[in-house]
Amino acid sequence: METGNLFQKFGIDKNGRVVSVQDVLRGKACECCCPVCGEMLIARQGDVRVWHFAHEGGADCEGASEGALHCAAKQIVVDRGRIAVPALEVRMRHQLADGRIGEAAAAIPSETWDLNDLCTEVSVGSLRIDVAATRDGAPLFIEIAVTHFADQHKEQSLGNLGVPCFEIALDGLHAEEWDWQTLEHQVLWCSENRHWLFHPEIQRLERDVQRMAIAKALEAAPLASHAPSQLKGRLYGCPIRLTDRGWGLCLWWAWSEQVNPILKAVAKSFGGQWRPQYKNWVIPLGSKAAIISQLKELGAEFD
Repeated sequence: METGNLFQKFGIDKNGRVVSVQDVLRGKACECCCPVCGEMLIARQGDVRVWHFAHEGGADCEGASEGALHCAAKQIVVDRGRIAVPALEVRMRHQLADGRIGEAAAAIPSETWDLNDLCTEVSVGSLRIDVAATRDGAPLFIEIAVTHFADQHKEQSLGNLGVPCFEIALDGLHAEEWDWQTLEHQVLWCSENRHWLFHPEIQRLERDVQRMAIAKALEAAPLASHAPSQLKGRLYGCPIRLTDRGWGLCLWWAWSEQVNPILKAVAKSFGGQWRPQYKNWVIPLGSKAAIISQLKELGAEFD
C-alpha cells in the first residue's frame, strides 16, 4: 500500500500494461498485480484515504510504490516516443597569475526529440538501461531515477560507450501527485528534473568555454600595482612564506614529510588552489587574518 508517505498508485493489468488506480475497477475486480513482486493487488477506492493499491496478502513488498512509479514512467516514454532532452551548460572561471579573472559560459539548449526503436530494460554490457531508443538512427539512453540515481561508475561506463544518456529524477513526487497527467509532465516535458549523464559534445563545449574564459581574463584591465608583502616563519622547523600579492595570498613552504599534509589541508580549507608551476597555493585575499591565526594555532612562529 504505502512506504512512508508513498502510496502505490500503479499496477500491472491482465494485459501486462501499467495502469493507474484511478482507471480500474474497485477491489479485486481490478485484476492487477504488483510490478515488483507479482502479487495480486486490491484497488482501494474509498472516500477517506487517497486511492491506492494494496497487496492482497496484506503485507506490501519493499519498494512497491517506487517500483510501480518507475514502471509507469518507462511505459510513458515508450508510448509517447517524444521527450524533452535537457540543456547542456558549461561555466568556467579562469584566473591568471597576475590575478585577472575571466568567466565564460556556453550551452546547448533543451530540445524536444522524436524517438524510435524504444525498448525498456536493455542490457548493454554490464549496464542495465531503463529506456533505449534511437534518434535519427543514432542511439540514445534514458535513465529514470525514483530512489536510485546513477553513480560515478555508471556515468564513467556510459561515457566509455559514447552513447548520449540523460537521467530524469522523480524523487520529488509525492503520493497525492501520482496520476497520469502529472507523471507524464514530469517524465516528458519538465526541464528542471533532468540532466545529462553523458553528452558527446561535453568535451568540445568545455574546451570552447575554457578558451573564452582565458580570453576574457587577458582582455581585463591590469590590476592596480601592489607591492607584495611577505610574512616569513617556521612550522616545526620548516620554512613557510605567506605572500600578499594584492590579488591573492600565496602560501609556500619547504618540502617536509611532517608539514606537507598539515599545510595542504589548511590551504584547501581556505579555498586554496595549487599552482604547480610556482610550487605554492593561492588563497583568497579575504582569508589573510584567518589563515595567519590558524597557522599560529598550529604552532607556526613568524619573524
